[in-house]
Amino acid sequence: MSLRDDLVALLREAEVDLPADAGEDTSLLQSGRVDSLALFRLASWVERAVGERVDPASFDLVREWETVGSVVHFVERRRARQ
Repeated sequence: MSLRDDLVALLREAEVDLPADAGEDTSLLQSGRVDSLALFRLASWVERAVGERVDPASFDLVREWETVGSVVHFVERRRARQ
């Protein structure tokens, strides 16, 4: 399973209302699809995916995690730093 597919599966499990054709530019935060509980689950998933603690106060959460593609890119960048 790809990182994107794993993320979409997590979001669906968290009952985030994603369209059937959710793509890289599907809005998560500003659209209101991700509530506080889903955001907590997303943060936990990102930490597991990168293998380190992530401090959401250390970056612009809306810019970095606004779309499915931006979350995947965030994880890939963090993994590359290691």
